[in-house]
Amino acid sequence: LTNHARAFLADDVGLGKTVEVLAAAEQLFEKNEIQRVLYVTTVNVKGSVARHILDHTYTDPEQVLMLATRKNAPEMRKTQVRLLVEEERQGSSVDSGSSIKYIIANYDILGRMAKSQPELFARLIGEIDLVIVDEAQLMDNSPTIRSQGM
Repeated sequence: LTNHARAFLADDVGLGKTVEVLAAAEQLFEKNEIQRVLYVTTVNVKGSVARHILDHTYTDPEQVLMLATRKNAPEMRKTQVRLLVEEERQGSSVDSGSSIKYIIANYDILGRMAKSQPELFARLIGEIDLVIVDEAQLMDNSPTIRSQGM
């Protein structure tokens, strides 16, 4: 995974794809080839991804930023990582020079952010060195918010 500019990892459920891509990301961090990762997944998996990052990488909770809605923020706070709540978003959590290594977002929140907060979206995307797209089969070429976010 680390030897190519683009890679695709497909395997059966439960075989460790998340841990494998996080290990690849950590290798790239160690080589100073990347500084920030955007991990895009479904809303119901974001908490699990945060726990995997904290359990399987050399990452402090303050180095993980999860984009959340006000509706799912209480559940996401249990992960102990930083939250950027969509309806309260000021952008300070993604300013240049911050210590964030991983940004976790679901497809739909990225699409909404691209429309409602284009400057923040551009700054967020401009600082990303690696994008991990989980459950990519959920995207299609239709003009849905999910597809537009990607």
